[in-house]
Amino acid sequence: MFEGCTMDNQDGPLSHHETRETSPFIGQRTTLVSRHEKTSSWRKFRDAGASRQTHTRHTDTKKGPSAVKPEDMLLTAEPEGCLYVLSGPSGTGKTSLAMAMLESDPDIGYTRSVTTRPPRSATEQHYDYVDRDTFLTMIDEGRFAQWIHPSYDEYYGTLRAPVEEALEKGRDLVFDYSPEGYLNLRRLYPDHTVGIFVMAPSVAAMRERLAGRGSESSEELVLRRRMAERDFDFVEQHDYHVVNDNFDHALRQLQAIRAAEKARMSRQRSLLRTYTLNKRPTLLRYYDPPVR
Repeated sequence: MFEGCTMDNQDGPLSHHETRETSPFIGQRTTLVSRHEKTSSWRKFRDAGASRQTHTRHTDTKKGPSAVKPEDMLLTAEPEGCLYVLSGPSGTGKTSLAMAMLESDPDIGYTRSVTTRPPRSATEQHYDYVDRDTFLTMIDEGRFAQWIHPSYDEYYGTLRAPVEEALEKGRDLVFDYSPEGYLNLRRLYPDHTVGIFVMAPSVAAMRERLAGRGSESSEELVLRRRMAERDFDFVEQHDYHVVNDNFDHALRQLQAIRAAEKARMSRQRSLLRTYTLNKRPTLLRYYDPPVR
């Protein structure tokens, strides 16, 4: 018996064609139904479910949706784009890993960032350089999916239009951001953003890599170190953690993460709709064991 259910003892004995049906919900009374009514109700429920049997997503304008047999179901999901953000301190190799992901898979895209800082080298790519006033105007116009202001004279931002175009087409994008940039992007696209915190094998190795770049002044280098250590505060807000000790191994980890995310059930919405259209009604019976 379900704890809390009440039985009406004044109903008297049951005839051979009647049965008491007990509600599984606490506090509801038992009702008296005939076996004919009970069987008839189940048949209606079963037939209603059968009438809702699978329909393809392709409809004929003359005949309407057409049912398909289970063996004819197409169990492939429409691609849903993901935004993979390699986040973490400077000097951990996240930009190099992002570029390697691009080279290893033509289905991954990369959007150019907009910044107010001057180019560090003539060969630097993936940036559009604008002045401060232009950047602020772009903020006011709502053109950024995310933007950050890490220092007095530096702004960085990602344009909204190419991100939303990629998501509409079901294409993946990869970014290399500071944790602040990752969190800003996740606020706008929470269901599509995957955060991967990339770290060097040690803080000492990270500092050596920063110093080895040789593209920043001593003052900028000190600032980068402070910002890098501050980034540790955001590690728990990421979905994955990858240590870039061996570059090829780290790249394989990123590729495995992407494969796992593509198979995640919550990203199979078109496939789930197909299963929903084809599922049969199921009557579940629950039993609460007595408390001892």
